[in-house]
Amino acid sequence: MDGWAHDATASARATGATPPYFAKLRQGFSEKLVNPPPPNTDVLARRLKREQLEAIERFGKTGTPFAPQARDVRRETSDRLRAAVEAGRAADVYMMDVTAPILALVAIVEVRQARDGSLIDLQVLEGSGDPKFDRWAVSHLREALASAEPPTDGGVGIREDGMRTRWRLEEYLGNPRVRVHLISIY
Repeated sequence: MDGWAHDATASARATGATPPYFAKLRQGFSEKLVNPPPPNTDVLARRLKREQLEAIERFGKTGTPFAPQARDVRRETSDRLRAAVEAGRAADVYMMDVTAPILALVAIVEVRQARDGSLIDLQVLEGSGDPKFDRWAVSHLREALASAEPPTDGGVGIREDGMRTRWRLEEYLGNPRVRVHLISIY
């Protein structure tokens, strides 16, 4: 039985399943990170410009602004005129997928907790570029951690010297909730 349980745990980790304690923690973070302050328009404009340039570069390399694909050189060389027309037309086209939600801000935070779940340290590893959002996120994460239940014994990532996790916080325009992704447990 123990072998099956260890195999199931290993399989869950390999497929990206979040351990129960950290899944609850993510849920608590998601509940607290609601109605973020509006993003700084300068930061948002820089991000959109950068994404536009990356999409144009992808189009030049792959023939599509959306998904990286290998270029079919044979097709391009056999129909140079069509490729030239498309490339010329593509220069005037806005290369963003307008059906996708617009990612406004992203921040990466690290949470250090004691074995009992109490907060040791919370720091922004990669800021969003908008200090107002970063401060807002850190204060709400602290509130969520203060009300979080302590971990049970023996969970994945829960060690005697404490726990360290990294989280990605994503704010999308028009969405009142910040998306929270667990990046790593170490």
